[in-house]
Amino acid sequence: MRSRLLKVLLICVLLQPVCTVYAANDKNPLRKLMRGVANFGLCWVELGRQPIKVNEDEGDISGATWGVAKGVGYTVGRAVLGIYEICTFAVPPYRHIVEPEFIFSDEKE
Repeated sequence: MRSRLLKVLLICVLLQPVCTVYAANDKNPLRKLMRGVANFGLCWVELGRQPIKVNEDEGDISGATWGVAKGVGYTVGRAVLGIYEICTFAVPPYRHIVEPEFIFSDEKE
């Protein structure tokens, strides 16, 4: 078991530079798979992110009510979209469906 894990980790480390260059293009199956894994794995971030964004735009009451509802909706949406993109990563089209493509893509530095 341990030797298999080490082999998989070694292969991942060795292929990482190739995958990074290949995934830089936004229209390929690897990018779609990465986007699906990221959206599914980080969908829970929307639960806290959306109330904060709504609070900044519309105020405290809206953030506590509409922001929470919006966060739940965005969480479910990103999870479903992530599963869809993971399951269909080898099938075109490879363009992203949701904006922003990744959950932290629109954050200001």
